[in-house]
Amino acid sequence: LWPNHMGRLYVRKLIVFFLLGQWTHRLVSLRATRGEDWRWALLRQRLDGQHLGCTSWWHRRAKSTLVMYVGQAVVVFLGSSTLYAALEPHQTLRPDKDPLACFLCGMGIILQTAADVHMERHQRAGLKQGGGSTFVLQTGLWAWSRHPNYRGGCMWWWGLYMFGVEFAEPWTAAGPVLITCLLIFGSA
Repeated sequence: LWPNHMGRLYVRKLIVFFLLGQWTHRLVSLRATRGEDWRWALLRQRLDGQHLGCTSWWHRRAKSTLVMYVGQAVVVFLGSSTLYAALEPHQTLRPDKDPLACFLCGMGIILQTAADVHMERHQRAGLKQGGGSTFVLQTGLWAWSRHPNYRGGCMWWWGLYMFGVEFAEPWTAAGPVLITCLLIFGSA
């Protein structure tokens, strides 16, 4: 992030950090306004109710937390592993791949944000009508795709991969592949 020995800023790093900051802001804002996802609360409740080989409440709670969050941390680590290569000190702007990486990351953030805002409005409208939002959202982005926020997520992770693909180890492709598979096959 600091000027290199010739006094030029690492423009590429600034771009990556800016996009990373925007994505983080979107995610934190979403969690701050909506709170915990109901699916996580249900999973934790189910795991807390099982003994999982533990006799005390504390051990059950620790084990359920481990089951819920360690896997998620591994997936995020794999997904962002190409950032290490993208942020190496010797990196410069790459006119052949960086515009595509910026486009994928930026459009992923925009698509996720728009889908989240649209879903939030849909849910509020259902609550104002007195019954909750039990009907399926089929307008806007949601008319084109059942899960536009997932498509934005895939775009985000593949964009990160594009930033570091040239200098990353081949195994780092496992991150965006795993996240894409989870979003396609493992999410409701």
